[in-house]
Amino acid sequence: MQGADLRRKLKLQSTWFSVGVLSLTAPTQPVTYGGRGKLTGIARGLTQAVLQQLQGDSWTDVASLKGDQDGVITALVKPAITTRYRLSSGKVSADSVRVPVAPLARFYPARTQDRLTGYVRPASLAGTTVLIQRQQGEAWRRSGRPPSRQTVIFLRSCSSRPGSIAPA
Repeated sequence: MQGADLRRKLKLQSTWFSVGVLSLTAPTQPVTYGGRGKLTGIARGLTQAVLQQLQGDSWTDVASLKGDQDGVITALVKPAITTRYRLSSGKVSADSVRVPVAPLARFYPARTQDRLTGYVRPASLAGTTVLIQRQQGEAWRRSGRPPSRQTVIFLRSCSSRPGSIAPA
């Protein structure tokens, strides 16, 4: 398309303009609490790209990013809760992406046949329910339902036969 035709279609004052691309893609899987997620995107034809994080009702700059020769950018983020991110350059911002954060549940090998210990993070999950299941063949069967706290001791009868214990 000729510059003059584009100027007319976009109702621009002149043909003195440049085109840039700004987009961001979220990780394909939730980030486990305490872990990192990889954001990828494109920042092409722009002076500088800034990664921003939504905090409350406003956007906060997290990092300045420079793309490779094709404008591809990557950023590692470590959100403590489900968070929205976007790329910004000057007065232009890309659509935001949601990075979900999944709780972390850790269990330790049983020291006795009737005790399973572990914890759930973040601590803000206090008062929620943790479902414990035992794999029996191909199926998972509920094994216990203790309340969660910052440090959790799960008291539930557990046999010492081979198998694995996992959160629901």
